[in-house]
Amino acid sequence: MTLFDRSINSRVECWFRISAEHLVTRAHEYLRLLDLYGVGWIERREDNPGRILYEDDVQIVVVPFS
Repeated sequence: MTLFDRSINSRVECWFRISAEHLVTRAHEYLRLLDLYGVGWIERREDNPGRILYEDDVQIVVVPFS
């Protein structure tokens, strides 16, 4: 898939939509494991994270503006 080909889109990122709460809730279980083992992580929320390359009902794939 060319969407994730770093030679085409070198800075592609995937974001959950607000409507994906059921998926985000599941991800929090994995974040607890990171906490348990002292692995740092950051939760980011953005109204406009970048130029949209793909979107569906639960996620968007973007090239960030900055």
